Amino acid sequence: MRLADGDERDANSSAAKQVSDIQSMIAQHVDMLVFPPRQEKSLVPVVMQAKKAGIPVILVDRNIDQSMAKAGRDYITFIGSDFIDHGHRATDWLVKATGGKASIIELEGSTDTSAANDHKKGFDEVIAKNPGMKIIASQSGDFARLRARQGPSSHGNAAAGASRRDRRVHAQR
Repeated sequence: MRLADGDERDANSSAAKQVSDIQSMIAQHVDMLVFPPRQEKSLVPVVMQAKKAGIPVILVDRNIDQSMAKAGRDYITFIGSDFIDHGHRATDWLVKATGGKASIIELEGSTDTSAANDHKKGFDEVIAKNPGMKIIASQSGDFARLRARQGPSSHGNAAAGASRRDRRVHAQR
C-alpha cells in the first residue's frame, strides 16, 4: 500500500501485518484506502473500522467475505476478475485436453482468499459435470511456487495437474 506522502506498506503475505498496517492508516485519518485483502474474513473488521471512521475503501484483485460486508454498503467497490469464470475456463480446457478422462492432482491457492475459493468453485463445477475427471489429491500451494512443488508427489498415475497460482493447467495423455 502507498500513502499520499510516499510511505509504502508491504504486509509480506501476512494478514495480521496487513490488518495492523490498515489500522495504522485509519488512525492517521488517510483520505482513502485501496488494497487487495490478503484474506476474505480477517480483513472484514478493518474495512468496517474504516467505514466507521468515514474513510472510503476500494478493494482490488481480491474481495472480502460478502456475507460479512458488502460493496456499495460497507465499502465503495471491488475491482477484480471473475475468478469463478477463470476456474470454469481453465477446467474446460483441461477436460478438452484430456478427452474428459484424467486423474488430477489439484494445487489450490491460499484457501482463505476470494481468488482461490472462487477458482476452486469454478473448477469443481466443471469437474462435477465430467465423471471421467477424478481428483486424486488436493492441497493448498498457498500461491507459492516452492510450496506447490512440494505438493503431492506419491501419485505417479496422475494425468493432469491443476494449479491456480499462475492460472495454468497442465495435462498429459
